[in-house]
Amino acid sequence: MLKKASNKALSLMLAVMLSLAAFVALPATALAEDPASLNTILGQQVLVAPSNDAATPASVNITVPNSTESLLKSNLVFTGFAAGLYEVSGFIHANDREEIALNVGTNTVYIQVFQTEANSAYYVVTITRESNDPPTFGVTVVSEGTNPSGTGDYPAGATVYISAGYPYPQGREFSHWTVSPEVEFADANSQNTSFTMPAEEVTVTAQFVDVDTDARVQSVAGVGITPTEGDGIEIPFTADITVPYGKEAIGFSDTIMYSAQAGWDLFLDPSFDAGYVGSLMRAGDGEDVWEGDVPLNVGEPLHLYIQGNPEDRNSSPLRYDITVTREAPVYTITDHSHPEGWVKGSGDNIVITCDGDIEHFVGIMVNGEFLDAEHHDIAAGSTIATFNRAYLESLNIDSHGVVFVYLHGSAESHLTILEAPVTPALTLPVTNDAHGIALLLALAAGIGGLCLLITRKTRFARMR
Repeated sequence: MLKKASNKALSLMLAVMLSLAAFVALPATALAEDPASLNTILGQQVLVAPSNDAATPASVNITVPNSTESLLKSNLVFTGFAAGLYEVSGFIHANDREEIALNVGTNTVYIQVFQTEANSAYYVVTITRESNDPPTFGVTVVSEGTNPSGTGDYPAGATVYISAGYPYPQGREFSHWTVSPEVEFADANSQNTSFTMPAEEVTVTAQFVDVDTDARVQSVAGVGITPTEGDGIEIPFTADITVPYGKEAIGFSDTIMYSAQAGWDLFLDPSFDAGYVGSLMRAGDGEDVWEGDVPLNVGEPLHLYIQGNPEDRNSSPLRYDITVTREAPVYTITDHSHPEGWVKGSGDNIVITCDGDIEHFVGIMVNGEFLDAEHHDIAAGSTIATFNRAYLESLNIDSHGVVFVYLHGSAESHLTILEAPVTPALTLPVTNDAHGIALLLALAAGIGGLCLLITRKTRFARMR
C-alpha cells in the first residue's frame, strides 16, 4: 500500500514538472508567433502590427509639430506578448544612431526590432514635420504666350508678379487679363502686371485676340507705342514717347518689346538697310552705331529707327521712327530754417535743404546771379546750403529769390530779410500850457519833499 502511495506521488510530481517545463517553453513559442507590435511613436498611438519581412516592412505615417526636431529610440514604445524580450536594434540605414534629426517636411525612418530566439520585426515610419511658415495659396497663370510666369504658391498679402510670356502664337496678340476669384491688377491691360495675393487659390488667364502677322512694335522702355502717322512701309510709322529721368539708356534686347510674329526679324537702322542685323541701333543722323545700350540725355530727344522684316521676304517690312525723350528731374526744397524771414542782427544763419543729388549740383543763384562760395557752405545729405550771417546782413530788407541749380533741373526757394525791431525811447510830453508846467513842477516838489522827510526820519531813528 505504501508502494502504491509512493507511485502516485511520483506520478504527480512528474506531471507537475512536465507542466512547468511546458510553461517555461511558452514565451519562446509565443515570441515566435506573436512578436511585439509598435504601439506609440513620439507620443502618438499607432498600434501597427509588425512585419517579419525586411523587404516589405510595416508602414506607419504620422505628423508632428514643427517643435519636434528629432526622433529618439526612447520615443518608440512596443507592446505584445513577452514584449520585454524585444529590443530596438537601431535605425536601419542610419548607422544605428540613437537620435535622428527631423527636417521640415517628409522624413522616412526604417526601424528593426529583433527578439531573442525569434525573427526580427521591421517598420518603415514616415514622419511629416510641420512648417512654421504662414500658409500659402496657389496661383495658376494660363497664357498662349511662351514661358508665362507667376505660377506658384504665395502667402496672403504677397505681391504676385505675372507675365503672359513671349513670343505669342502667329496671328495672336495679348489683350488683357481675367481672373477668378476677383483680384485688383496693377494694370489688367499689360502683359506684365501684378496683384496682391488673397487667402485663396487664384487662376489668372491671359486673353488674346487675332491680329495680322505684321511685325508691330508694342512698347519701348515699357511705354506703349501708338503710331500716329505713316503707312509703315514706304513712310515709317512715327511715335513720341517720354521715359522717366531714371532711364539713362535704352537697350535692344531688354527694353524694346515688340509683337513681331513668328517668321519676322527686327532691325534697328535709320537707313532701313536689311544688311544691318542683330542688335544694332543708330540715333540722330545715323553716323554712330551702338551694339549695346543707347544713352538717353535730358533735353536731347533720341530717334530710334526700327524695321521688322518678314523672314520669307514675301511681305513688305514695317518701319518705325520713334522719338524718345528723357524727362528732366523734379527737385524739391525739403527744409528751410527761416521760412517766415530772417531778422537783421539776430546772429544766426539760414539753412536750406534741397532733395537733389549733390553730385549733380552746379551752384546757387540769388536774384538771378550765381552766389560766390564765400557767402555760403554746401554739404551732402541731398544738398544742404548754409548762408552765413555776414552775407545776410548785406542784403536789403526784402524777399530775395534763391535757385538751387543742377545739371538737369532746379528748385526755387527764398531769403526773406526783415528789419530789426526798434525800441522806443522814453519822452516827456511837450506842451506850452503854463498850467501843465506848474503841475509838473508841483509834482516834482512833492516827490522831493517826500524824499527829505524819509531821510530825516531815518536819521532820527539812528540817534535814538
